[in-house]
Amino acid sequence: MRVLNIIRKDGPRNFLSDLYYHLMNMSWGPFLFLFLILFILLNICFALLYTAFPSSTTGDGSFLSNLFFSVHTLSTVGYGNISPNGLIGNLISTIEIFTGMLSLAIMTGLIFSKFSIPKSQILFSKNLLLTKYNGVDHLMLRVANVRSNRIMNAKAGMTLLRNEVSPEGISLRKMHNLKLVRTETPIFSLSLTIMHPIDSSSPLYGISSEEILGHQFGLTASLSGLDETIGQSISASNFYTVEDLVINRQFKDILETTKHGDTVIHLDRFHEFK
Repeated sequence: MRVLNIIRKDGPRNFLSDLYYHLMNMSWGPFLFLFLILFILLNICFALLYTAFPSSTTGDGSFLSNLFFSVHTLSTVGYGNISPNGLIGNLISTIEIFTGMLSLAIMTGLIFSKFSIPKSQILFSKNLLLTKYNGVDHLMLRVANVRSNRIMNAKAGMTLLRNEVSPEGISLRKMHNLKLVRTETPIFSLSLTIMHPIDSSSPLYGISSEEILGHQFGLTASLSGLDETIGQSISASNFYTVEDLVINRQFKDILETTKHGDTVIHLDRFHEFK
């Protein structure tokens, strides 16, 4: 799935203020790896503190011994043969226990949030086709529901994004919501072809296919609906450029009915056209 990449130059540096959104957008691998690194760094920092005060624990005072003591303290699992010693040792361990409890609460909340965010598995075709349908030029793309669930009241949309110049010579980036042959489907469980007729109401009307290829434009396709399994709204989108446009081709059929009446969707040839 492709999205429109935007680079903001000389804007406010708000990475920390948007840290929650960055973490939510991370995949599970980097997300868990980040917390593993933070866990290791915290333990190293506290182990160095214990090592700086040799009498702060009942261990032998080595860094390795203090590192494992720090792991026990930070994870609040209790003490074994090593425990804090003296005022400084108890102060450091108190701070570490509080840090461990806070870290565990934050990590639990973030993991729960990531699990609770509905994720769609909607596949968009790699290419956008410009071909005739019922004697009229159409822009076409294909979407499929990869999961075995059903999406209720699915709504599709297409938005054209291109540079235009007003009669006054003002250059601007303008969006056009494109009319579709079919915008809604009550149940989306297999695949759907989203089509925009290039008729007199279309912003692309009167432009030949060769001229369209010479234009710089972007097109966003979106699909949203209600996930029947979890009862939450989901959405997905994909961004196309003129480089993704293919002229006078048709998508290959990917649906097949078996002799037992079952419907098979061939996702292995989902992106293919003829």
